[in-house]
Amino acid sequence: MDERTRGIREIENWLSPSQAGAMLGTSGQWVTQLARRRELDAVRTSLGWLINPADVERLAKERLEKAEKKISAMKSARSAGVVGARAQRAGRGKASLGGSVSGQV
Repeated sequence: MDERTRGIREIENWLSPSQAGAMLGTSGQWVTQLARRRELDAVRTSLGWLINPADVERLAKERLEKAEKKISAMKSARSAGVVGARAQRAGRGKASLGGSVSGQV
């Protein structure tokens, strides 16, 4: 919807970037960047940005689903015995560095 056609009543309950950021667990600056890139439904006023709360809820839901999928994939990999690179570097992985079979250097 074009910013000029929005009614005042429609946007009077919209959120500031800092309020939207608090809901998303991020900063108001990041929310402003999303608004500028039109990744969030927002309008720019003379006092700053106003963000559509329904769109913030949509983004929060998308972020939650993405995080849940990532956690699920990590749990599946762990149960299959796959160890991440960070764990391998810390010496907790199954791979041995330096070619030593016993793990001793």
